[in-house]
Amino acid sequence: MFPRYLFVGLDVENKGWHSILSTIGVSNLVCFGDQPLSVPISIIDSLVALEDEKGLISLNKKSGFNRGDSIEILQGAFSELTGHFEEFDDQGRVTLLLDMMGCQTKVKTSLENIALA
Repeated sequence: MFPRYLFVGLDVENKGWHSILSTIGVSNLVCFGDQPLSVPISIIDSLVALEDEKGLISLNKKSGFNRGDSIEILQGAFSELTGHFEEFDDQGRVTLLLDMMGCQTKVKTSLENIALA
């Protein structure tokens, strides 16, 4: 997902982080000024949640739905509405076609927010 990137937990106040630069395969650190840039823990948690049992993240994740399947939205502003599955993108979001006010409207939501109707 992030070729050649390594996420490291470290204390930036400890000046020992410079030794990371001498690690084989490390060419640089993403920094703001002369300090390593911090990635919010929520982003790290989201990446970890996508890992399989081997610690790998599949970019070819399948939704399990087929175009045209009747889908129910489970929560949110459109909860309990049904629509038709359109597509699954590489960010884990699905596009549904909902019949609203006489026309079809595309709506995006997370895969976890839908089920077969």
